[in-house]
Amino acid sequence: MSQRNFCRTSCIYNIPIFEQAVIALSQDSTYNQLQGSHILYRLILEIIALKWPAIHPDSRPQLLNPVINYMTAHLDEDLSIDFLASLINVSPSYLCRQFKKDYQISPIKYLIKLRMFKAQELITAYPHMTIKEISYLCGYKDSSYFCAEFKRCFRITPTQYKEEFLSQPY
Repeated sequence: MSQRNFCRTSCIYNIPIFEQAVIALSQDSTYNQLQGSHILYRLILEIIALKWPAIHPDSRPQLLNPVINYMTAHLDEDLSIDFLASLINVSPSYLCRQFKKDYQISPIKYLIKLRMFKAQELITAYPHMTIKEISYLCGYKDSSYFCAEFKRCFRITPTQYKEEFLSQPY
């Protein structure tokens, strides 16, 4: 192993959040594995956010910031591509192309992922809430559709996720 690779590896392992993710991923519990996955995903997003200006010095990612900020703040609302495009005065097709180009995902899929991570946070923070209440807070009026999206995203139903969380000793 070269000195350069060793430094990268050892520096990464000194990050406490990374250690948390590794520990969670090594557990047998589905809940812990999902938590580890979630931690790693957030870490990757933070790294990308830090490195983005160095990779793309132009202003395109900043063009989409109002859309991303609005989506994050209004997860519980019905959001259309037309409306999101109007936030930055572009056409819906241009918004979709820019989103795909800058984030390699469509705006709607990005919104779904935001909603699913919000649901995951709500389930763990407020275990007394029903799945129907959580689905409504995440912008889903139909809890069956919400459950299907949650399972598609995390490969476990929200109820199973909640049961896993509640069965944890801490």
